[in-house]
Amino acid sequence: MEAEPAVLTALSEICESPELSAGIRACKKRRGQFSSRQHMELAGAAMDPDARRCLESSLDTAWDNSGTEYLPLYAAEVVIGAGLHAAVYCAARVAAGHPKPLVLEAGKRPGGAFAVSTAPAFWLNSRNRPGLGGEPGNGESLNYLPGAPLQVADFCSGEFPGNADMALAVRLALALHADVRTGVKVTKVARWMRLAAPGYVSFYTASATPGPSLRDSDVAVTVSGGQQIRAGRVIDTRGLGDAKAAGKPDGRRILTFAQFMAKMDGEFPLKGMERVAVIGKGDSAKCAVEALTGLSPQAGMGAATLDWPQRIDWFAPGLPGDCEAWRTQQRGRYQGIGAQLGTRGRVQVTSQQGVAAKIPGGVMVNGRPYTHAVIAAGYERKDLGLGRSSYVTTGEAGEGTKLAVRNALCEYIMAGPVAQLPFTERETAAGLALAPENQVAIWRLAPRTAALAQMLS
Repeated sequence: MEAEPAVLTALSEICESPELSAGIRACKKRRGQFSSRQHMELAGAAMDPDARRCLESSLDTAWDNSGTEYLPLYAAEVVIGAGLHAAVYCAARVAAGHPKPLVLEAGKRPGGAFAVSTAPAFWLNSRNRPGLGGEPGNGESLNYLPGAPLQVADFCSGEFPGNADMALAVRLALALHADVRTGVKVTKVARWMRLAAPGYVSFYTASATPGPSLRDSDVAVTVSGGQQIRAGRVIDTRGLGDAKAAGKPDGRRILTFAQFMAKMDGEFPLKGMERVAVIGKGDSAKCAVEALTGLSPQAGMGAATLDWPQRIDWFAPGLPGDCEAWRTQQRGRYQGIGAQLGTRGRVQVTSQQGVAAKIPGGVMVNGRPYTHAVIAAGYERKDLGLGRSSYVTTGEAGEGTKLAVRNALCEYIMAGPVAQLPFTERETAAGLALAPENQVAIWRLAPRTAALAQMLS
């Protein structure tokens, strides 16, 4: 079953079930405050834990093993990556009257970086507020997804949303506005050469058609296994990229941030984690420290009397190592970490750059033994074969706000964090550029991705 029918079927089942429909029944009493019946039903289902699990399960089933078997020969638009910016682009594209784009996701679970766990495992670093979006310091929503059928603020009332809350909003937007195929990794993009043989393979469906006549701007999308799709346009929304490996993560003793957070869904996720090294100083590393010290949401079953990391060494050059310095230098979202630092806490910050290596029964980081290491040292982007040429802007002749980056030879466009859009003069003057993480913030880039989708023909 496709994702959109799966969502609608799940909503129907939830509405008919006395056990699952409590949230929807409650929201019906305030029907006039929702934009549509579907909006009300989605919000009500998301508020009820059991109904939400039913909704999520329907999406996972619909997207399971979609793979390469039924990839088309041609797609008018191919979106690389099924994360937040793919969801925003597709929602805005459909709202503008265009067909659903084809979205290719290398992983098994759409939702991007927020979908690393099915239940909240870490808090977002921007406060939960209603509204149409804005910028920090103005009391406006920083987590707004333009065009999404459900916003986090529609069903979450906590100060900071959990990652799984944002993942649900992203996944629903994809389900209703995109044709998502999971387990399909894009390995290369190139200009489709008019004289080159495309090399179609036999497992394409008989109903697949090559599409309209070739255009000079068409793109050849090569996926794992060597298959090719001809695309009229490609939107690259791969986000921050793949995790940097300061060691060789195996998912057991040496874990990437995503692997560590995925453990939070299981029973006793901190089992055996007695001496842990955290490598990295960004937001992901801070969320990992919160999870190790009990400051994060408790996604899975756990108990401090059974699992309690005794020592956490944080290899984070440039971060303060005592509570007083931490609380004067770090943003409010991460203030709780300050109490864990120093001689009285479990977290010891070192200015060394950590490198992990496996040893029998554990991990060695900079010559010291640990039971586990969590690698949160940032991300790196792999070049798919087509470089950057010019900015797509809101005005003519390059004027206006920069929305994305376009290649000069064909319709290949990078949107979201992968585009690495520079701060504007206004953002710099307002002090927003002082925090490097603002360059990839949702509040900054999501409206640009939506504007890109609306303005393209």
